[in-house]
Amino acid sequence: MNEKETRSNDDGHIENGLNYYLKQKWKLFVTLFSLFSFMTMGMELEISGSTMLPLSIQVRTNLAKLSWIIAAKNFGYMIIVVFFGLLFQSITKNYSEFILPIAYLLPSIATALTPYFKSLWALCIALLFQGISHGLIDLGKHHGFLELEII
Repeated sequence: MNEKETRSNDDGHIENGLNYYLKQKWKLFVTLFSLFSFMTMGMELEISGSTMLPLSIQVRTNLAKLSWIIAAKNFGYMIIVVFFGLLFQSITKNYSEFILPIAYLLPSIATALTPYFKSLWALCIALLFQGISHGLIDLGKHHGFLELEII
């Protein structure tokens, strides 16, 4: 929208360009949060793939057994998408703004604790929680974008 274009807000007042976007603080916050989430999700998803060799040394196992962490992450994603996507659709539809911060907290804790895990199965559980949160993030973002009124 250029400076000559106008748009009316909820009160019926007509505002120009950037002023309209800056006064819609909640929509601006949700839009910026969603943009940030897309940028950071790539880092969270690929951390296990790029660190397989150091993780195998850390947990004292070979790469074939360490591949269980990828399976655990994908299993967590599948569980959440099936249960929340099909069974709890009204929860994700009505509370997607509240699910997203919780879903971003889980993988950040799991990623922060990853260097301290010395067991393969503890690492699998941590990445299971990352998969669960990835599923919640996807569901929350999709419902959020479907309900988001483009400003």
